[in-house]
Amino acid sequence: MRSFNFLKTVAALFLVMTGVACVPFEQVPNADRGALAIEVSAEQRPNCTVLAEVHGTAISSDIAEATRGATNDMRNAALRVNANYVFIDTNGSQPRGSLVEVAMSGHALLCPIAK
Repeated sequence: MRSFNFLKTVAALFLVMTGVACVPFEQVPNADRGALAIEVSAEQRPNCTVLAEVHGTAISSDIAEATRGATNDMRNAALRVNANYVFIDTNGSQPRGSLVEVAMSGHALLCPIAK
């Protein structure tokens, strides 16, 4: 009987732990050093070289904060390929319980610097 109670306790803990893992929590990436210098826009620039496809996501209770985090996530990805501009192709948001998730995708570009 004692081992049966132990198994019930383990099973209950497992259910609680997996249930907690399904609850979304805030995930708002910060910009890496140097990433804030990368311009992000929905306007395409001429004479740029496409370096990579980039994506950004963030989850927050505040849509503006989630948008900032998703933009930072894209900037961080662009920084890793030495881009200086990100062209946003798509962006969107969806509710996650009491939170909102913002997702963006686009292209990291190397553009000529205006003089």
